[in-house]
Amino acid sequence: MCPCCQRNGAEWCHKDGRRLLICHSCVIAWVDQYNLSPEFYTFGLNYHKDAQETQGLVDYRLRIGNDIGVGLSRWMLLKQFVDNRRRLLDVGGGNGSFVAIARDAGMDAVLLEPNPAMAEFARQRWNLPAVLPLSFEDVPDTDQWDVITMWHVFEHFPEPRWIIEQLHRMLAPDGLVVIETPDLAQATNDGTWKHIRPLEHPFLYSRAALYAMLEPRFTQLYDWEPIPDSLGMIVVRRNPV
Repeated sequence: MCPCCQRNGAEWCHKDGRRLLICHSCVIAWVDQYNLSPEFYTFGLNYHKDAQETQGLVDYRLRIGNDIGVGLSRWMLLKQFVDNRRRLLDVGGGNGSFVAIARDAGMDAVLLEPNPAMAEFARQRWNLPAVLPLSFEDVPDTDQWDVITMWHVFEHFPEPRWIIEQLHRMLAPDGLVVIETPDLAQATNDGTWKHIRPLEHPFLYSRAALYAMLEPRFTQLYDWEPIPDSLGMIVVRRNPV
């Protein structure tokens, strides 16, 4: 069922042995019966492995140099919205490079990385004082974050509506959420469909669909023009409701 309009989707395509559905009205695609497959959760727990063991993925421990460059570009855009906000939570930040950049810039930044081995690697590599190898439900209401960042993470969650509620719960009043995620149109138009990965990405979104899902919990502040394969950097502010 479409997480935006709650209507049933139409069959779209098959890839990697799985059927994908699409809502043509909202322009959202998802894996059929995604929430019934334990294989998805097993994959998520093993997402970061040594290069010899990874399931076709680049070892994130070897991507630190590239991730620092990308992280610096993201921070240069994000810092104009930070103002006096200081507490930042980076969700699914892998090797911790963006958290290290934010801390160097004066933020009280913390990494939430559900893979325990990767969280420990990030803690040691950057000497981070706090790393949360936890999930959303483990973060108490008293931890009200000023900024929550999700760099190519939102598409990995099988329950997007629930995640939006958790983001709203965890944010301080006037807090910000920053999302960067693959663009469904780009994912199909580049000819490779490289972001159509049913085992990793149970959902892919259009820009309009993502904003429709974030309302009324959040108000749009900024929408960076998309880079290849991405919706760009979307910044939204928490509404009080």
